[in-house]
Amino acid sequence: MSKPSTTLNKSQNQEHWLPCPRCTTDTLHKVTVSVDSEEVDSDGISYIRTNWSQCQIVACLGCRNISFRINEWDESCESNEDGQFRGNEQLYPYRIRGRRELGHRRLIPSTIRTLHKETLSALSCELKLLASAGIRSIIEAICKERNAKGGNLEKKISDLVEQSVLAPSGAELLHSLRILGNEAVHEAKTVSTQDLLLALDVVEHLINAVYILPSRTIKSSLPRRSASQHIPPHEIHEDEHVEFETSDGEKVSQQVSLFILSEPCEAEPFNGSDALIVAGLVNPRSSFRMVYSKRLKMTWEVATGPIK
Repeated sequence: MSKPSTTLNKSQNQEHWLPCPRCTTDTLHKVTVSVDSEEVDSDGISYIRTNWSQCQIVACLGCRNISFRINEWDESCESNEDGQFRGNEQLYPYRIRGRRELGHRRLIPSTIRTLHKETLSALSCELKLLASAGIRSIIEAICKERNAKGGNLEKKISDLVEQSVLAPSGAELLHSLRILGNEAVHEAKTVSTQDLLLALDVVEHLINAVYILPSRTIKSSLPRRSASQHIPPHEIHEDEHVEFETSDGEKVSQQVSLFILSEPCEAEPFNGSDALIVAGLVNPRSSFRMVYSKRLKMTWEVATGPIK
């Protein structure tokens, strides 16, 4: 094997379509700095093959995010239409095409935030067993943070239903993920990347429903239901036709999205009762006093005026 020859910035200014972790889609990246190497394999008597490698700093031409790219190939690889070769390509930091870390991270408890970040990192590195165990750990951490009762995770998930943190259908999904995590930890059983991404979708939906949406929307226009009404937890009604009644008796019909909370935000309690969050109001008025949904056959009193 001969000593590799190295050239600085031979592939500088090349452009590649790569997944950007900030844009969460494939974007055009430009090579800003490169170290290009060529190495000939030989047994000292006859030629075997040539190996090439590129170590590059690349910048997204959309958001300017910086990444590190390694591309290695040999003569068995085919070039693309631009004459560029792609063999074993690696990107750092690791990323999953189309997925980013959760937003509004300050609203998520630190332990859950850390577990989610490490699980996402494991999955982006194709460490499927660790990712499966991480998903189970996130569920367990949520149960602990919500003071769920029970001697094992199965019972704690069921207790979240009793607390109205979860709907029964949501609990069934978490039980499936619990089993997935158990099989990874105790039986070293792996699942496909696609299944793990779906499992992560479920966990992120739970984090969003339990921590992010309540905190973000509690200060929007908040109608209050009467104590005698029963509302299923975390129920979302999109494009719901409702009628607002002002303090002057005027009635205004609008199509909005209704997000129903089973518990108030701890940072700003709402009279200890369930709250209905109204989002997507058009020309909201501070004079709104009552909200009525004909389809749901429910009436709420507005607790706070619209906040711009």
